[in-house]
Amino acid sequence: MRTSPIQQPRLADVGASRPAPARTLPGALREVWRYRDLLAVLTARQIKIKFQNSMIGMVWALAGPAITIAILFVVFTNFVRLDIEHYWAFLVAGYFAFHSISQSLTLCANVPMEYSTMYQNAAFPAEIPILANIGSRFIEFLIAFVIAIVLTALFHHVAVPTAFLLLPLLVLLQILVVVGLCLPVALLSLFSYDFRNALPLALMCLFYLTPVFYTVNLVPEKIRPFLYLNPLTSIIQAYQTVVYGGTVPDFWILALAAGYAVFIFAAGYTVFNRARTIFAEVA
Repeated sequence: MRTSPIQQPRLADVGASRPAPARTLPGALREVWRYRDLLAVLTARQIKIKFQNSMIGMVWALAGPAITIAILFVVFTNFVRLDIEHYWAFLVAGYFAFHSISQSLTLCANVPMEYSTMYQNAAFPAEIPILANIGSRFIEFLIAFVIAIVLTALFHHVAVPTAFLLLPLLVLLQILVVVGLCLPVALLSLFSYDFRNALPLALMCLFYLTPVFYTVNLVPEKIRPFLYLNPLTSIIQAYQTVVYGGTVPDFWILALAAGYAVFIFAAGYTVFNRARTIFAEVA
C-alpha cells in the first residue's frame, strides 16, 4: 500500500479552517503573563538542553562569540589592517548583540518541529515556545555582554562612561527587534523547509551587510545611505557608539533604531497574531 507524502501547508490556507480570534497587543501580553510559569519552564529547559552534557556549561555562551571575535581581531589587525584603535573593544561593542539576534532567529526557525507534539496536544499561547527560545538566548547574551562591557570599561575606557546608562534602552530595542523578527520566522518555517535551510545563508549575508567588524565611515559615501536600509545597522552603530566610543549616539541614530524596532515588532506581531492558530493544526 502506498502512503501519500506529507503535504506542507500553504500560506493561502492560513486561518482557512480555524480563523484566529481577534487579539490586541495588551490582550496578548496578558495571555502570555498568565502562562509565565510555562514560559519560565521552557526557557530553563532550553538552557539545560544546551549545556547539560557540557563540562564548562554556560562558559560556552562567552566562548563561542569570543573565538569569532579573536579570529576577526587577528585578521583585521594583521592581514587586512583597519585603522581602529583598540579594535578588540570595537568588535565587542557590536558583535554580541548581532550574535544574539542571529542565534535567536536560527533557534526559533526550529520551533514548529521541536514543539509540534506540544502544539497539537496542549492549549497555550502559540508564542510561548518562541519567547522561551528567545529568552534562553537572551540570558546567554546578558552574561556575555555584561562581562564584555566590564572588560571594555576597565581596559579601553579605564572608567565607566556615563553613556553606559543608555544600554538598557538599546537592550530593550534589541528585544523588540528579536521578537518582531522571530515570530514571523517561526511562522514561515512552518510552511517551508527551504526557508529553514536558507536562513543561515541569509544571516551570513546580513553579517557582512551590518557594520559589526567595520565602521560605517569605511563605507563609500555614495552607498552609505543604503546601509541604513538594514534595520540592524542603526542599533549596532548605537551599541558601538556607547560601548566603544563611550558617548551618546546622535539623536537620528537612536530615533532610527527605535523606529525600526517598533515597526518590526508591530509588523511581526500582527502577522503572527493573524495566523497563530495554524500552529496547533499543522505543526
